[in-house]
Amino acid sequence: MKPVGSRVTMTVSWWGGHALPTEGDFLRTSTGRCYRIDEVRMKGERGALICTVLERDAVAASDPGVFLWAWAPRRRVAPRR
Repeated sequence: MKPVGSRVTMTVSWWGGHALPTEGDFLRTSTGRCYRIDEVRMKGERGALICTVLERDAVAASDPGVFLWAWAPRRRVAPRR
């Protein structure tokens, strides 16, 4: 896990929400990690969100401008031995 204050890129495989996030909005994962969205790079429903890692209690899930983030499963298959 990246330390607080680190910049990370969150890949967007698809977007199920009504509105796309904008700069200044927040992401919150199911584990409680929080991220501030600094830059949005979208092409249709796919793209990337450039974010800064925040403290776990920086924003509440019920605050406006907070989007819940779910990790997509990887499409890689473990090599057979």
